[in-house]
Amino acid sequence: MKDVETHNMLKRNNLFVGWLDTNVKEVLKSHRNLLRKYPLVMVTSIDSTTQLVSSLVGQKIKQRYSSYRALGDGIILATDDLIDADDALGLFFGFDELWFFQNPPFEVLPKDICLVGPFNIESQVIPMALEGWIERSNCRLGLGDGVGLNCVTPDPEIASILDSA
Repeated sequence: MKDVETHNMLKRNNLFVGWLDTNVKEVLKSHRNLLRKYPLVMVTSIDSTTQLVSSLVGQKIKQRYSSYRALGDGIILATDDLIDADDALGLFFGFDELWFFQNPPFEVLPKDICLVGPFNIESQVIPMALEGWIERSNCRLGLGDGVGLNCVTPDPEIASILDSA
């Protein structure tokens, strides 16, 4: 496993945000138990492709996994299916974005929210819509990579786990 360097997770309003020197693929491998606590994941970017429902990769996922559901341009899957899809299809190589949930989300991710690099959540302005969307959708964790990994969570326990990775 690749060593993960962190800057401390920062508390911004009701969210913990941070940047890790890693990527989505490594977090899927090294934090499977944490991620499986959240049975659903919304994928909003794979290799910079954000219109996933109509994309070739989106169609491959739809054909393979019965948990597939579209929400806007994003794809919702069971977390276990996402982990399997990455293992089977080799999905994540950078510029990927994932949002983890306890219950199915019903609100599309606002267009001005993006955790994918080169955005750096620690040093750049966080879109105002992010906190409201996370609260309304009951999102537990957002991950976006490209240039390191941006993380956002309302949960101090998750922040602590990521901070000590």
